Amino acid sequence: MKMIRGLKTLALVLGIVCPATSAQAIGTVTDGGVTFGYTNDFTTTSGNTVNTDFTGAAAGDQLYESWWFFRVTGDTSETAFAAPDAEDYTLNGGTTGRLDWLDPTSSGDFSASLFFEAIETGANEGVVFQNLQITNTSLSALTIDIFHYTDLDLGGSFGNDSATLVANPDDIEIMVSDPGSFAPFIGYDADQFQVTTWRSLLLSLTDGSQTDLDGTGLDFGGGTGADFTGGFQWTRTIGVGESESFLTQFGSDVTLVDPVISAIPEPGTGLLAGLGLVGLALVGRRDAPRP
Repeated sequence: MKMIRGLKTLALVLGIVCPATSAQAIGTVTDGGVTFGYTNDFTTTSGNTVNTDFTGAAAGDQLYESWWFFRVTGDTSETAFAAPDAEDYTLNGGTTGRLDWLDPTSSGDFSASLFFEAIETGANEGVVFQNLQITNTSLSALTIDIFHYTDLDLGGSFGNDSATLVANPDDIEIMVSDPGSFAPFIGYDADQFQVTTWRSLLLSLTDGSQTDLDGTGLDFGGGTGADFTGGFQWTRTIGVGESESFLTQFGSDVTLVDPVISAIPEPGTGLLAGLGLVGLALVGRRDAPRP
């Protein structure tokens, strides 16, 4: 792995600011009565990924798993984001958190920050914004596919889920429902989606082969064993030193809210600013192109 000293120095500082361990800290964000968080670890294996909870909006826990994957041009399969280099669950009074990755590919292709925010919109109502921000730290344009996978357990249980595609000219919006509960789920500016029963889509993303979502699976379910899992895919080319944002929103027993109310910062704040490391001007880059 070839990196200039700037990247090694930044990694050392990251270790001081927020030491990374195999287990990681794991934490939650809360607004009023609603809480979103990561509850186990950041490990993804075949058919299993990061466990999440969303409670306080409707009955029980509305989420089972929700995580992010990437594929850089030339890769033969998708890769789940591993344990982050830094974590913070205290932003904006504890309603917003962020996870940071200095170099997810270990090749200097890009850095990443995942922001997530819980917003209480009323009694037993709330939404979660998740915003993955990718910054190209390489020496050439970066073409990357981003995937956001989610397994919903409305009403605190799996099964009996139904889902339909909602007309939206700019984004991909899916309405998921369970007897007595509903959950809008949207990928802003997403290029594609796919919906399956439990684990089918996740198995495709973790089987070691290349997967592209194909716009299938809706209308979905309605039966006892109908357990909704779905995902969004974006394909973007990001210029050298530039950033791109990938935003989703999930609501529980409430309509979606305008993203302008979110406290999540726009792309460009960057890994260094978020960790108070603005004084480090150099973001590490590779000496040679990625093989």
